[in-house]
Amino acid sequence: MPPLPGETPKDIIVETDLYKAVFSERGGAIKAFYLKRYRQSVKKDSPPVNIVKAVPPVLPLTIKTRGAGSTSPIFLKASTTRLDLNSPGTGNTLTFTGMLPGEIPVQMVYKFKKGSYWIDLRIQVAGSRGIESVSIRSEEHTSELQS
Repeated sequence: MPPLPGETPKDIIVETDLYKAVFSERGGAIKAFYLKRYRQSVKKDSPPVNIVKAVPPVLPLTIKTRGAGSTSPIFLKASTTRLDLNSPGTGNTLTFTGMLPGEIPVQMVYKFKKGSYWIDLRIQVAGSRGIESVSIRSEEHTSELQS
């Protein structure tokens, strides 16, 4: 599903004590994942290591569909533009919601934990009229959820 007229997919920042991740509303994908404790070199001002090596449009964890006339990444509206687990009172969940072709609701829910690199991802698809599969793209492989 494309963004509404005049709306462009936004970047979403998630920050913990260990990393800073940049997600995109274009497929709910991860655009960058910076490790705060690891630097590109031994120099004092060296930037943190980014472990995401993919280049748009194929980004890790991009949600795409096959069937129903579309193989493009789906526009998913994010629940927030910034999530900082280092700030008191901040939640730990980032939710992307949108529609697959055929007006099928889809939701991606990421849960983060301070002090851990582990990220929980739950994908919910309500119905599957005309959708052959929903795939999650990564640099090395594609996992498909068959309908």
